[in-house]
Amino acid sequence: MAFYYPGYQNVYVKSTNTNQKVTANLVINYGRDPKKLLMNQYISVVPVSHMMGKYRRIAAGQAWKSALGTVQGTTGLALTNNGFQWPIGQASPKGDANKFPTELADYSCQRYRFPTNLDMPEIDMADYEIEAVSYNGIATQAATNRMRVVIGTALDTTAYPNTHVSTSTALVGNYLDQSTLATRLVQKAITKIVTRIMLDTGSAILSADDIFVVMNPNTAGALAATEEFASTVIQQVDAIKLLQGDAPNDARAFGLPYKIYGARVFIDTTVENTTIDMTPANLTSGNQFVFPDGQILVVSRPGGIEWAPGSVNPCTIGLFEYEAFTAEEWTNEKDRLIEMAVTENFDVQVVAPLSGYVLTNVLTPP
Repeated sequence: MAFYYPGYQNVYVKSTNTNQKVTANLVINYGRDPKKLLMNQYISVVPVSHMMGKYRRIAAGQAWKSALGTVQGTTGLALTNNGFQWPIGQASPKGDANKFPTELADYSCQRYRFPTNLDMPEIDMADYEIEAVSYNGIATQAATNRMRVVIGTALDTTAYPNTHVSTSTALVGNYLDQSTLATRLVQKAITKIVTRIMLDTGSAILSADDIFVVMNPNTAGALAATEEFASTVIQQVDAIKLLQGDAPNDARAFGLPYKIYGARVFIDTTVENTTIDMTPANLTSGNQFVFPDGQILVVSRPGGIEWAPGSVNPCTIGLFEYEAFTAEEWTNEKDRLIEMAVTENFDVQVVAPLSGYVLTNVLTPP
């Protein structure tokens, strides 16, 4: 049995019974619902009314500054004069040295269109909802493209300070898939990363529910198989639920718990096909996960998915959305085609790099 592209001779099932339809109108499809994209769990969406614009970053550090001007008499935490004290009979502290710097950053939305078409006889003769299937296909392409842009931007190490990018060996001395109960490399890595984020954001990120550890299934499976996890999980009361895949979490199919050391786990399963000239015979030959093996992204997202422009939000990744998943259809009378398209217009930025971290080379090279 072979796959084929729609044509007037193959969009219906030939039968001696002219009333016979495909059983239960069954169509096997693998579309991805844009509303259920995993990235919606760990990014913020910023609706914008212009394709290009600016957003403002507030400099870190000044808001939790403990001294104004020259500090005198410093002994540990004891400050005899931290500059904020206002003794009776003296002039009040001046704010000249206590201003809060900001910077403007640019966003520029990129427009994408995902087109397809159907010959009018194909639509007339099809015994399944051929237009719906086609729309689902191009919507899936649009959703996959959005995921590619988000993941590619989020993993761009040049968008982060040097202290928020590291290899596994540099951070904890070994590859994470070599972790044991004695070394607990994953625990050390997560603790160091979360501590760094808290320090550099002045503990603006406090709740464990606001920190997300993102990886792909191959990396998750490798970590779940380490002694650090396997030996720990098997001793838990609900270990059997995790082994059976019944634990209430998104990572259950890959052996990791819902949280690891306080941070929420998300397994990004987005798949793309990298084959340029596809034929029905090689539809799966170029399949791969968009999120690369051996990398871990740690991001923060306090609050909900939508972030109003002008508000203060330390979310790591911001998606500036000018147009989202617009479905269009029009008739091409000359060529007797029904043209369809899904259009998107957005930009993705690492808007708060101090609230994120990229960890690379976490798996032992093959």
